Amino acid sequence: MPLLARFLCIIIAVVGARAALAQDCPPSGGVEGAIGTATSGTEFTLDDGRRVRLAGLFVPSAVAPDARRALGELLSAGRLRLVPLRAAPDRYGRLVAHAVVEGVWTAEALAGAGLGLADLFPGEAACAAALLAAEARARAGRRGIWAISPGPALPATEPSVIRAQQGRFILVEGRIVAVGVREVATFLDFGRRWTEDFAVVIPRAERARIEAVVGPLSALVRRSVRVRGVVEPGQAPRLRIVRPEAIEVLD
Repeated sequence: MPLLARFLCIIIAVVGARAALAQDCPPSGGVEGAIGTATSGTEFTLDDGRRVRLAGLFVPSAVAPDARRALGELLSAGRLRLVPLRAAPDRYGRLVAHAVVEGVWTAEALAGAGLGLADLFPGEAACAAALLAAEARARAGRRGIWAISPGPALPATEPSVIRAQQGRFILVEGRIVAVGVREVATFLDFGRRWTEDFAVVIPRAERARIEAVVGPLSALVRRSVRVRGVVEPGQAPRLRIVRPEAIEVLD
């Protein structure tokens, strides 16, 4: 089945599922009438030369070629409605925006096809719940990246592999063995060697907001979770989490 035809099947399911979320995602308004040409799975160029990056989405390298083709087919379906997150471009000169083509939210379509992951980049997480829901549907249907073994999530039991991803957005799955509360932060430890093993860092100021969604952090001991974020530099691999959507309890 051609890629666009597969997308149409996925999009029908996405539209119905989105209604249940009762969210204004993608945001309304914006600017209509542009035409875009895909340059990657998350970027495209407008007919006036401006570069755009899709907000809230990360495309793993394993599906990057498919994601670019899929985005290109979506963009070719009609004219764009762009909803920029901010007026100024990012440090690479790109406009960060949500993009809708003929009623299809491109980031959600890619996530629903397993060709992208919900990214919680600061300032871009307002629609995280909708993108996570689309991602979950792709995972349940074993589409795209979720059909590839062993999948996009790195195991928490391999800290050296995680450490090699410093500065990159990743997913990690594993079982929490201890929760340590310190003055400035709470640590979710996935191993006993705190100077070497993987851990999640939750700043003190964010703990109450995260616990309001996932429950008491102390209750996560021996629970299996999936976390996402950018690996911080340092000897021991760490993810700093400031949003509850970045933690998914799996069991």
